[in-house]
Amino acid sequence: MKLTAKGFAIFLMVLTLPALSIAQTDPFGDVDTIYADLAKIDDFNWSVTINYFNDEDVEGLRFL
Repeated sequence: MKLTAKGFAIFLMVLTLPALSIAQTDPFGDVDTIYADLAKIDDFNWSVTINYFNDEDVEGLRFL
């Protein structure tokens, strides 16, 4: 079975749809958001700026 780029994209969307729909609800308050901005400083250095909103105390963040 040969998987095309279009088929692979559809496969990824089907896999991520349940996670995305669960992530849009928060039974304990406002929806939590996080943004990561990537910027190139020079040829060897990059910066990552993390912005987040959470209406509760944050005990830890994990990035993979």
